[in-house]
Order: sequence, then C-alpha cells, then structure tokens
Amino acid sequence: MGNITYRIGGFWGRAIYAVAVVCLATGFALPCMALDKQEQRVTRLYYAVNDKETGERKGEVYIRITRGSDLNEWHEVRTYEEEEETETFDVAFDPETLRPMSYKRRIKDPEGVRTVRLQIDGRLLKATITDPGGKVSNQRLPLPKGTVIIEPFMKYYLTQVVDASQRSGEFNAVGLLGDKMKIFPVDWEITGNETIDVPAGRFECINIRVSSSSWYLKFLDTSTPVWLDVSGKHYIVRTTVRKSLFAEEMPMVLTRIDHGPIFPLPDESE
Repeated sequence: MGNITYRIGGFWGRAIYAVAVVCLATGFALPCMALDKQEQRVTRLYYAVNDKETGERKGEVYIRITRGSDLNEWHEVRTYEEEEETETFDVAFDPETLRPMSYKRRIKDPEGVRTVRLQIDGRLLKATITDPGGKVSNQRLPLPKGTVIIEPFMKYYLTQVVDASQRSGEFNAVGLLGDKMKIFPVDWEITGNETIDVPAGRFECINIRVSSSSWYLKFLDTSTPVWLDVSGKHYIVRTTVRKSLFAEEMPMVLTRIDHGPIFPLPDESE
C-alpha cells in the first residue's frame, strides 16, 4: 500500500459533498468492529434533509453499519424527494485493514440508473462507471500520499481524528464530479463546542468546519459545518449537504438512532 494511509471516515455531499470517502488505514477502526460473529450488531442512523429557509422536508439519509470480526458492511441510502432521486452505497470491508472488499454506488433518477464500482490496487483507484444507457467508462486514478478518503465516509473520518485529540488537519478526498472521479484537498478545524437540539434529542457537540481549496471549487463557498456528539461514538448530529455541485446547501439533522441484531427491520429498503 506504499505510503498511502487509509481510514474509514464520514459522509458529505456531491462535489465537496461528492468528495467523501472509504479511508483505509491501519490502526483505525469503527467502534465495536472487534465483535465476535455471534455478537454482530447493527447501528441504524436516520437523518432528515430540510429546506434551508422553510425547514420543509426535502429528503432523508439512512445509514446502517453492521460490525463483526470477519466482515463489516456499510449501507447508506440518500433520498431527494422533489427530484425523485435515490443514491445507495454498499461497501463491505475488512475490519482489520479496513480495506474494502467491495464497493458499489447506485444513483437512480428520472433519467435512469447509474452505477459506480471501485477497487483499490496499491496506489491506484480503479473505477467502473455505467451510465443509464449502459455505456461503461473504466477510469484509473493515481492516489496521492497521505490520508485518502472515498465517498461516503468523509465526515465519519472526522469522528476518529477528534478522538485522537487533533484540533485540525487535512486529507485527500475522492469523489464523483459529473462522470469523472476527482481528488479534492480537504482541510478541517475544530471551532468550539455547542449544545444543539435536533429531532433525536439534545446533544452537546463538537463543532468542526470543513473546506476545500481545490481549483475545481474555487467559485463556490465550500466551507461546511459539522456537529459531532461529544460523547460515545461521536455520531454526526447535524451538518449541511448539497445534492449537486451548484445546488443550495440543505441542513441534515439526526432524527433517530437504533441499535440491534443483524436481522433487517421490515421497513428497510435495500
């Protein structure tokens, strides 16, 4: 793997929101990854995406994390109601190395279905993108040295570096911009603590500011706030997302947290 550091991290939107990531790094793991097979558990996180001005519900985000000693799975669904668009991420990864065993992203909108499959081979990212018409694009992207993160895990990476008592830092985020995979330099900094209220309850939070200086985004305000729960696993309590590069930011707030066995709930949609 050379000098590249990989980690599992957090969730952002396309462009900057599309820069998020699978961070694969030795010495790092999501909480409770070392559970025995017989004790595999699931954490389910539910978020509402609202209009910035009116507070009207515009979409939702659902994340399911399955933890075990042999295999860990990340299942995420982003739904945008007005555009009738749904994005689904399914990533299986080794809990020891955090290297993804499989990665699939599926984007469904009125034009059809687009899929993205990724594979990391040393310092090379291999992407296979299939458009709604069935046309396949095979892309190769050399990865830079340092920490590399692949959507959708970028913001969850921050929950781990906060635990490491860092106040600021930087990494390279990899995401889909249009129909191309791109690398974006990202900086983050802790700006303070704040108590906030969301539908899931009241939380004492660490406030982090995330931004990118990439020339791809030089005409946009890419600064994004992230509120992490101070205690426990530092779940994301509130942040903002963009559905696309030039779309307006929308608040994303935590509405519910569930913990349970690996068996799916009846209302879960795969």
